[in-house]
Amino acid sequence: MPHTLPSLQPHPSDGTGTAGLQVTTFAGPSLVVEIHGEIDVFSAPGLRDELLQVIRRYGPQLALDLAGVTFIDCAGVNVLLATRRRPGSRTVRSM
Repeated sequence: MPHTLPSLQPHPSDGTGTAGLQVTTFAGPSLVVEIHGEIDVFSAPGLRDELLQVIRRYGPQLALDLAGVTFIDCAGVNVLLATRRRPGSRTVRSM
């Protein structure tokens, strides 16, 4: 049975938050993190926090399912790269 973390909320009008990005974690034999929506300068900090929470809870080996990502800018790419380079991370891969 998949474990679903709460989805991130849309960003408030002041320009901070996660811009409606949805992150779902399926814990099983392999940990899969599904990401849906736009990963941009507004949602990247929330995504970073969500991924770090997943790593702390389940360990550093995970797979990212980015099939539902409709847009990603350099801030989003930097979050994914920084998560991979995090000390203790063995593997972060895209599906």
